[in-house]
Amino acid sequence: MHYFKHKSILRCAIRLAVAVLLLTWVTGTVRAQSSKWLQKGEAAFSEQSYPEAIQYFEWAHKKKAGIAALEGLGKCHWALKRYSEAEKWYRLASETAGSPAINYFYWGRCLMANEKYTAASDAFKKCAQLLPPTQSADYLSLLNLIQGLKRDSSDFEIQPLPFNSPVSDFSPMWFGDGLAFTSARRNEAGIATISNVDGSRLTDLWYVAQNPAGDWQKPRPIKALNSRINEGPLTIDSTRKILYFTRNDPGMLRSRDRSQRLNKLRIYTALWGEETGWTGGDPLPFSTGEHAVGHPALGPDGQHLYFAAELPGGDGGTDLWRVTLSGDQWTAPVHLDAPINTAGDELFPYLGKDGTLYFASDGHLGLGGLDLFMARPDGSGGFLPPVNMGYPLNTHADDLGYVTRDRGRTGYFSSNRGGDPTDDNIYAFRQLRPRFACIPQQENNYCFRFTDAGGLEMESDTVSLLHEWNFGKGDRIIGDSANYCFPGPGTYIVELNLVDTISGFVFLNEATYEVAVTDIEQIYIDGPDTVIVGENVVFDGFRSQIPGCKINEFYWEISDGTKFKGDSIRLSFSDEGQYRISLGAAGDSANTSLRCLNCVYRDITVLSETQMRAVQDSLRAAAATEMKRRRNDPRYQDSLRAAQRRVAMVQQLRDSADQVFRLELLRSRERIDPKSLDFKNYPIREFDLRGDYSYTVGEADDPLQLYPLFREAVDEGFEDAIVVAMVEESESGVDTIKGVALPAERTERGITLFKGTVVDSQGNPLAAEINLEDLEKGIRLVRSKADDEGKFRLELPNGKLYGYYLDLPDYYPVSNRIDLREVDTSAGKPLIIVNEEIKMMTVREIFEQGLAVRINNVFFDFDRDELRPESRYELDRLARILLENPNLNVEIMGHTDDVGNDAYNLDLSRRRARSVMRYLVLSGYPVDKITYAGYGERQPLVENDSPEGQQLNRRVEFRFLPGKRN
Repeated sequence: MHYFKHKSILRCAIRLAVAVLLLTWVTGTVRAQSSKWLQKGEAAFSEQSYPEAIQYFEWAHKKKAGIAALEGLGKCHWALKRYSEAEKWYRLASETAGSPAINYFYWGRCLMANEKYTAASDAFKKCAQLLPPTQSADYLSLLNLIQGLKRDSSDFEIQPLPFNSPVSDFSPMWFGDGLAFTSARRNEAGIATISNVDGSRLTDLWYVAQNPAGDWQKPRPIKALNSRINEGPLTIDSTRKILYFTRNDPGMLRSRDRSQRLNKLRIYTALWGEETGWTGGDPLPFSTGEHAVGHPALGPDGQHLYFAAELPGGDGGTDLWRVTLSGDQWTAPVHLDAPINTAGDELFPYLGKDGTLYFASDGHLGLGGLDLFMARPDGSGGFLPPVNMGYPLNTHADDLGYVTRDRGRTGYFSSNRGGDPTDDNIYAFRQLRPRFACIPQQENNYCFRFTDAGGLEMESDTVSLLHEWNFGKGDRIIGDSANYCFPGPGTYIVELNLVDTISGFVFLNEATYEVAVTDIEQIYIDGPDTVIVGENVVFDGFRSQIPGCKINEFYWEISDGTKFKGDSIRLSFSDEGQYRISLGAAGDSANTSLRCLNCVYRDITVLSETQMRAVQDSLRAAAATEMKRRRNDPRYQDSLRAAQRRVAMVQQLRDSADQVFRLELLRSRERIDPKSLDFKNYPIREFDLRGDYSYTVGEADDPLQLYPLFREAVDEGFEDAIVVAMVEESESGVDTIKGVALPAERTERGITLFKGTVVDSQGNPLAAEINLEDLEKGIRLVRSKADDEGKFRLELPNGKLYGYYLDLPDYYPVSNRIDLREVDTSAGKPLIIVNEEIKMMTVREIFEQGLAVRINNVFFDFDRDELRPESRYELDRLARILLENPNLNVEIMGHTDDVGNDAYNLDLSRRRARSVMRYLVLSGYPVDKITYAGYGERQPLVENDSPEGQQLNRRVEFRFLPGKRN
């Protein structure tokens, strides 16, 4: 089937090749003057009467017309897509003495069309040797990448549609409840329209409906659009009331020039009326009939029309153009230029919903014949360089007429890959895994330099203090600055302390910094760099990020060809060596309709056990050398004695003009009689910190003035002594109620009394610690404690969202929330009382009984699966419990109420459980010890017949799975 003007031959993409070709034609014409058969053959070829031209060229060949006859036979058979015959004649032409080098190029293209890629490479090499760099050099590069384009066909599922006929059916397009397509089949009366010019079948527009079950109905011609000449393809707007289609210019039927009668394609429009059906049939104004114009395709906004044409100003061959609707008039055609158009043919444009341009081309590097390409929009009205869509969408044959509605996941296209080059068929495709272009994974940098800017000035002859940076977990560095590498992403607390070198105790916490360590926003493969042969190892993608994109699918590929799908994979390698792991992530862009596709790879080394032991011994030796160096540093020895000291300040000193400094002798959960703390006759101040009692002595505007007093306190046995900052008679530390001031608010707003009892699973009272949080601000407000009878009492100012959790060694930290945001906050309102009995269970009980524990204070926006920021406090506590029991296997379970579709609820609950699992993995819990599942509405706790019941059923839980426990 000739798709556009019954095209005859491929045009080279490189201008030099075109020039050489023109020289070939001139030479051939000169030779043809000596033979009437060559002249008749060239005339018939120019009129696209290829069978007739073949007959003349065969007679010329018998008359020893030489290379010109061989070239003529080659180009005629190529035009008719008889690639085996074309290969034969171009081979003979290339091997004849004196043959132009360009014939090697055409021979190579024929070999590619016949999937003889090695022989094609030899032909292109010969062409490249005889000519300056031309398109043959590009095809040599293509042949080196041919295996990449012909990737595993398991990425796609491709099936021919059942309504294909024995003749050409091509160029499908969405239409009504099915597809419109172009076909040369017989009409309903059993009559096929035949050209009175060359006897070929002419094409009509057809429609095939698809029922809700997915079955195709009987195809029917679109009678209102068909005529006695060629029609098709078409495109239709989103209202389904305006369409544009291709048709031969009927005014040329009476032309004496056969090529004119066949080739003058124009674009026509038709309108839909409920009573009249499709009417119109008027050509668009820029489609005058002077030049061939066809293959219309509307852009997603309906204001731009793309089409293929041979208009002046193009790059040669058939190019893609665009017009814009301004008011009710179309603008003049605009050429798409490079990188879209080439000196070859670009045909069959189609615009996806996201603005991606799909088209067929034989000018871009492909696998043979017409190949399918895609070009993403560049954001400024143009397109990025086209990408070959690869095998199996593309083959050695002609592949064209691609359409999709879901960014390439499913759709249709047409191809003559069935063996008969004149018989196109329509195929359905379904993408089983996306195609990715992978780049190396970048290494994250977790190293920082810390400097004391604007700190305290000390005179070395009066105080024995050193700056010490405390990074947690025993990591301390002495000095005014420090270089430190964190173990991974997260939020870390870094303390800058003044350490007394005589006692080794912290004299003052000068500042506390909160450092947010983040990963590079990229797809990230988390897992070991080196593994042992036969060892089971887990790799996961939980730390992956694509800016502005919500990731919903992960695809893995190993260099040995194996592929997986999922958040994580478990691998075992049977042989030593280097392996490459690739991870592709697909998702939906938050700001555009484009689909996100990103991919990275990293290499891992697989060693034998003997090799691994040698590597580990080397690493241990290096680590021991570094530790020995640090331990021999006297300043490091001094800093070790300051471990496990309580931090008293969380902000830079001297930030407030109202603050003063005092020496805190100690802090106690239980009240102590100040008289029992007699300290050198200094007056001792007592402060009730709502959960703790603080006892201080002395006062100064400069903390260094308290250093002598600090030394005396340490010598007297007050080893907990530390300088603290006081603001408005409250200590400005992490364990205070600064910013809450509960007693003052009693007169300003209503109060809710939260009281109750804490018991264990047997009903016995527990003296658990009770922590109150402001969930909206993310700060701890009050730390209190139940008494020996398990009773507690807290006063909560109304108008806030509170969270609380109960903490007790060996028990799971029970939590919940109290939402007082909608409660009247007016002063003097009646006291609201919340009374609860809170049951706590040990981690062992939860494990041994296989109980499902609700994770409270975990928040999602409506219909979303992203964790809200206030969820991290609850999940951090759960992560702490899990990290203390790293051998436990855990399942995260998501549940919903019964509002909405069951399948959707199942998916939403699964995605929410996955978000919680991802957070815990990023917190350090082993990915191979944790799984997730969504149960939707299938496991309700109570009936869904009330808002309260629905609220209880919307939950995320965890449970410990059977297995080993510490």
